[in-house]
Amino acid sequence: MKNKIFWTLEQREDLSFFLKEGYSVNQIAKIYKETEVRKTVSVPFLLKEIKKGLTEDEYENARYVKYRPLRALVHDYQNLFGEETFSKLCVYLKDKNWKDIISGEGI
Repeated sequence: MKNKIFWTLEQREDLSFFLKEGYSVNQIAKIYKETEVRKTVSVPFLLKEIKKGLTEDEYENARYVKYRPLRALVHDYQNLFGEETFSKLCVYLKDKNWKDIISGEGI
């Protein structure tokens, strides 16, 4: 395993909400520090997470409102498993029924 995943999809969706509502990265960091959820959040930490959910162009032009939680999640999983393994997994799962996979019957 290469990297630990620090953000849940729900936390990423919350971050997306704040960005779409126009909160600055500094304001979001302050909100997180004031809650029990993510007391260790800093501006650089947030920017690293935001970068995962944007294209290079979006990040370079600070279009943070375009942040996509699923893109960030996929980025983490690609880093965790490696791009080749992740790609093979995606191909394998493409036509699978998720309920069967969760129950163990679809594997």
